[in-house]
Amino acid sequence: SAGVRLQYGPGQLGTALLTRARVRLRLDTGLLTDAVVDLDRRGMLIGQPSATYLLGSEVLYDWAEGRPILRGVEHTHDLTRLSHGDPLITVNTAIEIDPLGQVNVEGVDDKVVGGIGGHPDYCRAGRLSRGGLSIIAVPSTVNGRSPLVDQLSRPASTPAFDVDIIVTENGCADLRLADWAQRRTLITELFAR
Repeated sequence: SAGVRLQYGPGQLGTALLTRARVRLRLDTGLLTDAVVDLDRRGMLIGQPSATYLLGSEVLYDWAEGRPILRGVEHTHDLTRLSHGDPLITVNTAIEIDPLGQVNVEGVDDKVVGGIGGHPDYCRAGRLSRGGLSIIAVPSTVNGRSPLVDQLSRPASTPAFDVDIIVTENGCADLRLADWAQRRTLITELFAR
């Protein structure tokens, strides 16, 4: 709904979210990308975003010049601040998800893709925010491999209890009121389609 704060993960997911936004948003995120420039030009950005980093083209850097956007992680990742105020909707992705909803965003086996960054901070804040949500959005397969695994190949980046909803192109699994057995069923069915 209009006026919510959005945190989004980097990559195609974040770009798609901002490109398809049909309501005005506040951005309260770790990383701002080029897609914020288009969001602002379409009149869909409320106020100045808050972010730790900028990652994009000269268009983004030119747009950001002189704006009070960048803040330290002690502000951008502060659980107390994030979980209070306007509802915070967090939309992130995962490399692996187990049948209970634990998330790995670091890599597979010995192959490291990246660090956990703000993933656990933002997921928890979205879950704790009044009217907020913690959403994990992933394709059902990546390079012929499902992100759903029986057991994570690395330690959990984000615990299962900080994930409200998992979304794939097959639909969504709302885990907010599900017990452990129900979570397993909902998540497994989401990836079995």
